[in-house]
Order: sequence, then structure tokens, then C-alpha cells
Amino acid sequence: MLPVLSGIAAIIVLIVLIVYCKLHPFVALIISSLCLGLVNGLGTEKTVKSFTTGFGSQLSTTGIVIGLGAIIGGMLVSSGGAERIASVIVGKSKKALIPLAVGLVALIIELPNLFEVTFVLLIPIVFSVAKRTHTSALYVAIPMAAGMMTAHGLLPPGPATVIGAGAIGVDLGLVSMIGIVICIPVFAAGVWLFPKLMQRYYLRYQVSDGSEYATKDDALAQAPSMLKSLPSVLLAPILLIIGTIGKAVFSKGSVGYVITQFFGNTVVALLLSALYALIFLGLGSGM
Repeated sequence: MLPVLSGIAAIIVLIVLIVYCKLHPFVALIISSLCLGLVNGLGTEKTVKSFTTGFGSQLSTTGIVIGLGAIIGGMLVSSGGAERIASVIVGKSKKALIPLAVGLVALIIELPNLFEVTFVLLIPIVFSVAKRTHTSALYVAIPMAAGMMTAHGLLPPGPATVIGAGAIGVDLGLVSMIGIVICIPVFAAGVWLFPKLMQRYYLRYQVSDGSEYATKDDALAQAPSMLKSLPSVLLAPILLIIGTIGKAVFSKGSVGYVITQFFGNTVVALLLSALYALIFLGLGSGM
């Protein structure tokens, strides 16, 4: 019973340290983790060792995922590929379908990115779409956040899903396939149902007009095409799924098995996506 109660207490301490004491989440996590170990009788030495071992184990995979994801995200931002994806999907949508379109853009761009990176990236697009459709920025921003959270929590190669799958030892390709099934109703609820039910409340609030996020008029003209931009975020999930299918189809040790497992490895899949982004979005845009 003590581990359960102490675990709940550690979460409460974590929230208090971050929300009320304004500590950086990393520092707050260390403090709450150390307290949890000490309360459960691990002792100082074993508590610290357990924390550092767990941190190093997670970082061995997650650190590479975050680094490669940052490269892909950086290329999308710098080349204008993200703006192109948003323009193609949102620009051809009817006003009633704008929330769905914005959520889809957010989901696609969030796949290789950290949540904070995608949020900052999409803020100018939110205000641009809101001005174009003469709606509140919240009408666009809430579906954006829902699309981002769907990708962040359910679909690899996002860091959150990689960490979760690694913690319980689940194949990431399998997580991708199950995640796709689960994310459909979650995405629909967050992007369409919730805004529809709640818009009478949140549309009352006045927000910034977004003038501080104005972008150059010629930015989109220089951006790579949709055909070049989209593979940078979709290549890694596709390779992960191919790896899982290969594991089920080919016998262990066969040529097909070896090839699919190599390209379906998280690090290799993201590396190939990053190289694609560097070549076709970076060099292809004249960087």
C-alpha cells in the first residue's frame, strides 16, 4: 500500500513544485523522485543510483529521438515546409471544416517534433487562418492543440510515445498501428466535438490579433512543395510500421526480416527522415 500512496504523494509534490513554487520541471522531477525512493526505504545511495540509471536508460533512445526530431522540425520551419503543409490543407477547406483542417496540420507537424516546438511553429498559422476566416483565434487554436496532443500522446515517433513504449517494452511499430486506430475517435472528439459543444463559451473571450506574429508575404512562394514537405514527417512512422509487419511476415534471420528490422528501427527511421529533410528541404531550398 505504501508504494501506491507514496507514488500519489510524489505526483502531488511534483505538481506543487512546478505550479506553485515555479521550479523548472526537471528540478521538480528530481526532487519528487528522490523523495519517493527515500520514503520507500531504498536509502540515499540506491535512490540516486536508481534515478540516474533510469534517466540514462531512457535518454539512450529518447535523447536521439529528440535530437533527430529537432533536425526535422528545424528544417520544416526554416524551409517553409510547415507553412506549405498548412497552406495546402487549410487553404482549400471550407470555413466549417477549418477546425478539422487545422487539427490535421497540427497532428502532421507534431509527429517528429516536441510539443513546445510545434506550438511555437503553428501560432502564426493560427492567427493567419483566424484573420482569413474572420473568426476568433481560439476557434482555430483549440483544434490545433487537440491535433498536437493526439500526435504527442498516441503516435510514434513522438518522444512521449517512445518513452512510454520503451518503459513497458512494446514494439513501436505495434504502438503506431494501435495508435492510428485509437487516435481517430480521439482526434474527432478534440478537433470537432469539444469545440462544437464549447464554442459558445470560449468565443466570448477577446485575444490578441496576432500582429506580432506577422510573416513575410514572400515566405510561402519560396517554400518547398507539399510533395517534398510531407515525407519528412510521414517517412519515420511508415518505416516503423513496415518494421512491425516485417517481424510478423518474415522468419527470424531471413533477408526480409533483417532489412525490415533495420529500416524499422526508431533511430534509423528518424535518421533517414532527418537526412531527407536536410537534402530536400534544406539543400533543396538553397540553404
